[in-house]
Amino acid sequence: MSNKNLLKESINSNLPVKAQDHRFFGNVPLGSSSYLIKHILESLNQFCICITKDSQQAFEIEQSLRFYKKNKDDILVFPDWETLPYDT
Repeated sequence: MSNKNLLKESINSNLPVKAQDHRFFGNVPLGSSSYLIKHILESLNQFCICITKDSQQAFEIEQSLRFYKKNKDDILVFPDWETLPYDT
């Protein structure tokens, strides 16, 4: 089995199957998060949310997903709660 098929098998076996069914992926190598998220989004035909540890990580994942995804309008990033009007 190729690495790509192994990745898809692993993702498909760990996807949520109903509402309120949450999944957590840990120990993902640095730089691989966007690739993993891309495959999750391709496997699911519904809204997904990715929560990051900080704004920098959110920005990096957003930029990487824009590289991988065909429809770039699907990607939304919400600023952290501590953003004040004069910070932008």
